[in-house]
Amino acid sequence: MAEETIEWSRPADLSGATIVRCRNATQLWSWFHETYTFCAVVAGQGSEWTYRGKLHRTGGAGATMFLEPGETHAQRRQIGSASYDVMFLDAGAVDALARELSAGLRTPHFRPSQVLGPRTFEQMVLLMRAFFGQTTTLERQSRLATFVETCLGYTERTPTAGRDTWERPAVGRARALLHDRLADNVSLDELAQVAGISRFHLLREFTRLLGLPPHQYQILARVSAASRMLARGEPPAEVATSLGFADQSHLGRHFRRIAHTSPGRYAAVVRGASRG
Repeated sequence: MAEETIEWSRPADLSGATIVRCRNATQLWSWFHETYTFCAVVAGQGSEWTYRGKLHRTGGAGATMFLEPGETHAQRRQIGSASYDVMFLDAGAVDALARELSAGLRTPHFRPSQVLGPRTFEQMVLLMRAFFGQTTTLERQSRLATFVETCLGYTERTPTAGRDTWERPAVGRARALLHDRLADNVSLDELAQVAGISRFHLLREFTRLLGLPPHQYQILARVSAASRMLARGEPPAEVATSLGFADQSHLGRHFRRIAHTSPGRYAAVVRGASRG
């Protein structure tokens, strides 16, 4: 079996973009998204994943997934190994591109969770080749703009009531508490109290709507916050303490499991790009 490789990069000439190239991946991914995320399936036999309370299925190569800020996705099953190209793009960068294209489009909301058409997939592949190849800034930025313009064709063109209208208020209150008290040792009783429903009902609804139970969601949110802090140059030990991890090694174990790289290596990549 071919070796699994995962490369993270934050190109200095593409503000707000972080990219990941996964090849021959066998581990299942779960992630709390603070950015827009675009994922192209380069190779694979199929997988199942939860997003917005629904189970989705993706076949072999050719699919492109759209994931929005504030959402969580979790892979449930994968047939064999798979290869992915992933781009995390800050909401501000997407909003700015959307405003350039249409004065009436604000805070883009994607209708589908994935697209199977070849046009989006091929543009994503060309974009990633430009990221990792010896190309010019002009080509990278041009391919990024072209790709985002194509993706925005799948958005709602009129304002909606908000991304969280699908989420029941009780789960929303519990979710907000986890983010407001990210470093605290929040109990299930506290979550149930703020949600206004029983502990058992909360566990069922939280897992059904977000695809993960509260304790796993809390870890994803903490690791996501850690990635931002590491990118700003904050020391891993201080990051761990400020986010409720027992120590730096505790942060490292969860970071490697979720991001498939170490905090130190991730920081070196993103900090190196920001100084470039």
